[in-house]
Order: sequence, then C-alpha cells, then structure tokens
Amino acid sequence: MIGANRAGLFINLVPVFGTLLAILILGERFAPYHAVALALVMGGIAIAERGRKDG
Repeated sequence: MIGANRAGLFINLVPVFGTLLAILILGERFAPYHAVALALVMGGIAIAERGRKDG
C-alpha cells in the first residue's frame, strides 16, 4: 500500500530491532552509542520521509 521505495527506508530499522532483541533476550547492556545509533537511524528516516507527497 505504501510502495517499495517508501517501504525500503524501513529496512534501516533492522539493526535497531536487533539491538532491542539483544538487550531483552540476551541481557546486553544498553550503552550510549546505542542511543546515538537509534537517533541517527530515526533521523535519517525522518529526513527521507519529510517532503514526500502522499497520493
């Protein structure tokens, strides 16, 4: 429904989900660089989505 180009941006969330699962399942510690990486990924998606016209 949203198209391949737009959906392709969200492949960048795979490392974020991997980190979250490692923290929850494996007991990894959340470090400051995880927060920086999360902010960069979310910021990149937000920049790419800004200015897109729906329809």
